[in-house]
Amino acid sequence: MGKALRNVDSVTRTQLLKSYCWLFPFLSLIGIALYQLKGVLIAAVVSVPLSFAVVFVADRFGLAAGTLYGGRRPNWKDTEFFEADIDRIRHMKVKKDYGSALREVNRLLKQSPNLSEALYLKAQILHEGFDNTEAARRSLDKLLAMAENKDETLRKWAATLRKELE
Repeated sequence: MGKALRNVDSVTRTQLLKSYCWLFPFLSLIGIALYQLKGVLIAAVVSVPLSFAVVFVADRFGLAAGTLYGGRRPNWKDTEFFEADIDRIRHMKVKKDYGSALREVNRLLKQSPNLSEALYLKAQILHEGFDNTEAARRSLDKLLAMAENKDETLRKWAATLRKELE
């Protein structure tokens, strides 16, 4: 696969293939009418760049229409973006499924290492589920050391839990 298509998602590839499948027969008929059998070869060559152009124009038109109709894309914060994951992890913790909860919170922290709620949940899971106070302290220390943590309530909870673990 060429460098141009390496970073293209599967939806765009499907659109390119669909566009080519629609353009090739149409251009082949025009090519046969004008140039006999050489027209099919010309149609095959011309259909490829024309497919890229059609998909590009359709994509741009779709983005413009989406922006006009729905407004700009939301500028979500990490906490808003991962809110469903955090809720799922909380549910696992309440159900005392600590192994799954720890796996999920670690996955979440790989995606967003400074997610304060995830760090706090990890400390709770490590303490309650695995009785691993040292690892729980490390998570809380990281949370308390973060300068960007503006959630004062969470900060107080973390400080209280940190004191309990001493």
